[in-house]
Amino acid sequence: MSYNTRYSLRVVHPVTKEPLPNRFGELVIAVLRNRCEEAEYCLDEHGACDERGPWYLHVDDLRRLSKENPHFLFILHGEGEEPDDLWNEYYVNGKCQGEKAKISIADFDPAKLK
Repeated sequence: MSYNTRYSLRVVHPVTKEPLPNRFGELVIAVLRNRCEEAEYCLDEHGACDERGPWYLHVDDLRRLSKENPHFLFILHGEGEEPDDLWNEYYVNGKCQGEKAKISIADFDPAKLK
């Protein structure tokens, strides 16, 4: 049995975080989808998907893609089957930074009672 995750991928400028112009991001995503069967299932042509799926080699695939396109920031967002399995991975020039979501609930504050 596989563990399924909902993925979304954005390709942005590493400093401004603005999407790439002229649909370049969609062209890069198309290369990834053509190269990786799991990416083709887990991402649509815009880098999102409503379906969950297994993509066990996503780290290797995104490292390779970012190494081939070193001037861009790739942001992969994942929402796993478990409620607290939310994360982002950031890829630049073959390197990766992974960050898990931190969910917190504020302490009781009587001043907030309405």
